[in-house]
Amino acid sequence: MGRRGQYYKGKFDGKKEQLEDFMNEIETAKQGYTDQVWSGEECLVMLHNHCTLKLKEYELEKQGKEK
Repeated sequence: MGRRGQYYKGKFDGKKEQLEDFMNEIETAKQGYTDQVWSGEECLVMLHNHCTLKLKEYELEKQGKEK
């Protein structure tokens, strides 16, 4: 359990370009093998919301740089 948790955490920390992949993995996890990874649905939802927020921030930042 711990190792996969570290994998997810490591993927999210500071790697904005991988956020979409990360969120796709969360969606996949929601559909099945989550039980082994997270202690509960609440944790997953919180993490998903956090990632969604970060992805929006990233998109806004990217748009700002392109102008």
